[in-house]
Amino acid sequence: MGWRWIQWIGTIIGAATTIFMFFTFEETMFFRKIAPVEFLQSASGPKDVEDPQEITGGETSSQKSRTDSPLATEQDVATGEATLTYLANVIGSTIGCFLAGYLSDFVAEALARRNKGIKEPEHRLWLALIPLLLHPAGFFLYGIGAAQKLHWVALVFGVGFISATLPMGSLIALNYVIDCYKEAASEAIVAVILIRNTTGFVITYAISPMISNMGLQNAFILVGCLGAAIWGTCFLAIWAGKSWRTQSAKTYWGIVEEHNLQAH
Repeated sequence: MGWRWIQWIGTIIGAATTIFMFFTFEETMFFRKIAPVEFLQSASGPKDVEDPQEITGGETSSQKSRTDSPLATEQDVATGEATLTYLANVIGSTIGCFLAGYLSDFVAEALARRNKGIKEPEHRLWLALIPLLLHPAGFFLYGIGAAQKLHWVALVFGVGFISATLPMGSLIALNYVIDCYKEAASEAIVAVILIRNTTGFVITYAISPMISNMGLQNAFILVGCLGAAIWGTCFLAIWAGKSWRTQSAKTYWGIVEEHNLQAH
């Protein structure tokens, strides 16, 4: 079938699963009914309750469900409208895939022509200039915008910028590693995906305590700065990448010969 079918098989499975879920899953919107309550037990004894909302501190469950979105809490945007803003994720990710794919090839070929026709793997890393700017800009817009109650457009653009950098991170790394070590491309892809997923897992569990302890604005500023620092390592690789590849060449070709690896 060829190695390219690995991607096509994943695409087919994803599309089939999406169609299956769309037509067979039940409606997920759930309205919780608040049962009448006669009293609440407290330290001072039973307390009569006339309004069921007192149980939740004056908020019904439908109101509490809106607290997860800064647009709903800070901007007073309706829940349905707030969910539409997450289309920025789709748009941003689509643009990011285009930039990391077609634009990456265009930049690499343009730099190769300037380099007397010699194409270096590090040429692809110059594309990191885009996420180096978009990543912190997106986190600053979203964090500061939500904390300072800026217009919702700022938050939506922040989400879009962040989403655009996500596929770029994976694709730039994959393209660079494959260009450097073509014979070990399969192993390199697994290593990059493992690092990406592990990082995503850590961030998912770390961001909520950060927001609780530092506040929304400071937490997103910190993550934006950390992301900029990580993207900055691409330029370290541009400067020293060729030297690193030269030093690892003997070990690499030894692994290729030992495991009979072949480029595709």
